[in-house]
Parts: sequence; structure tokens; C-alpha cells
Amino acid sequence: MAKHHFVVLSNPKEGRAKEFSDWYDGRHLMEVASVPGISGATRYELTAAVGAPPNSWAFRSLAVYDIDVDDPMPVLKTIEEWAMSGKMPISDALDADGVRTFLYRKCKETKA
Repeated sequence: MAKHHFVVLSNPKEGRAKEFSDWYDGRHLMEVASVPGISGATRYELTAAVGAPPNSWAFRSLAVYDIDVDDPMPVLKTIEEWAMSGKMPISDALDADGVRTFLYRKCKETKA
């Protein structure tokens, strides 16, 4: 069971949505999931901006990485190192200036 979730909100560059999705789903998720401490990765695409004002911008892509260690910071450092070194190439179809990342700690889980 994941102790933390690393959440990444992002968008493709204009006109490059297919290339972005092909890279993210075909390569990037698997590469990040191979980082020690990561137990899973899931990507979602926005289907509706519920309650958002008309013409508001939104992140089209949401990725959630499950981290199963008590201290997630070394895991995040490894992700950064792999991306910067080229071991985990980042597609130029990604709008890198608009990426937002967050780390969440699991508080409670309820299942139906």
C-alpha cells in the first residue's frame, strides 16, 4: 500500500497531444515506475473541468506515482537525477514550463 503519492499535472505543447500521450503512456510511466521506491504509476486525461469558469485553463494530464517508503525525498531526488542525466528522457512535446508537482501523504483510505 502506497504511503505517499507524487502527483504531476502537465500539458502537451500546442498541437502535440498525440506525441505527448505516446511518450507518456509508452515510455515515461514505465521509466518512473522503475525508480526504486515507486510501486506504481497511473496517468489520467482530463474529461471535464467541473465547476471551472468558462474558458479557464486546466491541466490535461494527471499522473500519480505511488511511493512505498517512509521518506519519499530520496525517491524524488532519483527521479530528478534520472531526468537531468538523460537516463529518463523528457519529451519536448511536454510543456515543461507548465508542469506542477505535489507530494501527498496518505491519511485514510475507505473502500466500498
